[in-house]
Amino acid sequence: MATKKRVAIVTGGNKGIGLAIVRGLCKQFDGDVYLTARNEELGKGAVEQMKQEGLTANFFRLDIRNEGHIEDLKAHLMDKYGGLDVLINNAAIAYKRASTVPFPTQAKDTIETNFTATLRICEILFPILRPNARVVHISSRVGVMAFNKTSDKIKNCFKNVATTDDLKTLINDFLKSAEEGTHTEKGWPAMAYGVSKLGVCCLTGIQQREMDNDDRQGILINSMCPGFVNTDMSSHKGFLTPDEGADTALYCALLPEKTEVPKGNFVVAREVNPDVLTIKHALEDYKELLLPLSRVLEWEKPYHSLSLVSSITFVFALIWYAQPSFLTTIALLGILFTCIDFMGPIVLSFFFKNERWSSEKDESYEQICQRIANAKRHLQIFFTCIQQMKKKNPTVYLCVTLVICCVVAWIGNLIDNLFLTYLIVLIGALVPGLRKHGMLQKFTGFCASQVASILEKARNRKKKQ
Repeated sequence: MATKKRVAIVTGGNKGIGLAIVRGLCKQFDGDVYLTARNEELGKGAVEQMKQEGLTANFFRLDIRNEGHIEDLKAHLMDKYGGLDVLINNAAIAYKRASTVPFPTQAKDTIETNFTATLRICEILFPILRPNARVVHISSRVGVMAFNKTSDKIKNCFKNVATTDDLKTLINDFLKSAEEGTHTEKGWPAMAYGVSKLGVCCLTGIQQREMDNDDRQGILINSMCPGFVNTDMSSHKGFLTPDEGADTALYCALLPEKTEVPKGNFVVAREVNPDVLTIKHALEDYKELLLPLSRVLEWEKPYHSLSLVSSITFVFALIWYAQPSFLTTIALLGILFTCIDFMGPIVLSFFFKNERWSSEKDESYEQICQRIANAKRHLQIFFTCIQQMKKKNPTVYLCVTLVICCVVAWIGNLIDNLFLTYLIVLIGALVPGLRKHGMLQKFTGFCASQVASILEKARNRKKKQ
């Protein structure tokens, strides 16, 4: 007889990120947790490992490419629980870059496991999802990479895909062209894993739209990227632990009722940030330049800080020596940026081929865009606060604005404008390195403690009076 107890399923849960998700659910989920695996011995070994950690997990043998296995799982869930509350589709494969397996075979195996089998398990288990169930597809930013490398025609096809059948047709076109060896000519990248995860991301949005019309309320379907994790799949080159990689998956799996965001989204580091994708597309032509520039700004090498100071000082020394007028300076800067904007992508594409762009590089590029997006968001928050101050307390707004403008005018009159600009640019260039090495945090902490000390002394003095 079925119980009303809640239940969660994690596919491919015997190692790596899957096992870390199982561990997190055992600690946080109010119900039974099942890890599934193709290999019964490995799966039961993982359950025993959880037991040694003081956690209780259950095992169910499941090869997601075997429809009979999925039907058996569905029958077991219905008999014992009467439904399903959390489904985390983690099982996937990826061929190594050095693999000698022919690409058509890689494409067929990868798509069948990562996309087709994931779709099949959803089609079989979605009917038994209970209201407020959570579905999480483990995807990857490599899917975004694959999308960026497709032709404009294929990009538009993915943007306009409306149904699961449309998506299957599009993915099958990739498989067919890969088998024929014409995938590159037709605008597909030679990235079987990337295309499979791109398909999963698109599938997420389609499934959520369909579920929104379902009688069962509150079901959320999201895909997520765990990041570059130290697992077998990454050949243990990742810099995140499996537990760190599992964090966003657990966040999506345990979202409370009546959550509206994320919903049908691709989630990275617990955030749905369309600004990051927008920035990535905008800076796509300069990504090979941004990586070394970021390393310099963050002082990856001991001499980088000195190089920054020397370069900026040299440029401003030239300006001081030439003493161009304001309009001439603006015009020269305009010429410089126009030439960079026109010639930069051409030169960079000549020296750096797309084939050399790796998942490690894309991870670093994503982090750069994330920092830019965060800076943009902080500026937006600042200006929003100013606008709110203007509406709620116009007198304070006027006084604050006037004081700031007067102070800036006084400083501008006191210090040579070129030297002041030099200091602003220099400090701005050094901030990423100062923050990366913890110096900025120490300085702000020191300033905060000094201000707090002064205020405390003032309060004590006032009490004595």
